[in-house]
Amino acid sequence: MPENVDLSVEERALRDQGILGRSGPYGNELYAFEYELLPAEAKQVLELIIHGGPLLYPRHDGILFGNRSGDLPGRAEYREFTVPTPGIATRGRRRLVIRDNGLVFFTACHYDRVPGKAGSAQHAQAIASVDERWRNGFYLVTGIAPAMRAHIASAIQRIHNSRLPVLHRGT
Repeated sequence: MPENVDLSVEERALRDQGILGRSGPYGNELYAFEYELLPAEAKQVLELIIHGGPLLYPRHDGILFGNRSGDLPGRAEYREFTVPTPGIATRGRRRLVIRDNGLVFFTACHYDRVPGKAGSAQHAQAIASVDERWRNGFYLVTGIAPAMRAHIASAIQRIHNSRLPVLHRGT
């Protein structure tokens, strides 16, 4: 397992229950993470998204997530949102990445699990050197009620059309 993985989150993940599937050109395994196990801060960010903000990091939250490493399924549009990490003054590494249809993914090690610029030979080599159980730092969040998922999808559509109000907490 890479040393830069947040073990407190990883240990609660459902990796031992089997994979949901594989994603991307490297065959990264994709796992589930139950909504109830999400950190409280992630649930709060989802509520902010649903209710139209304000977002904590307006220059970053709601922007398109490129999915250049192919960690998430398909060629759909994804938007990323910062999940605050207690005790860390910066944005940290925790993110929610949400598909346009309301599917929610969580990561505790965004941009920090495999070195190199996405798409570069160095990046591809680094990915290949990581055990496939740990290549993908994203988890599909399961157990979200259908009504809540519909609200999330609607909110993502609103974000697509405009930016949310800002709360000047961070950059």
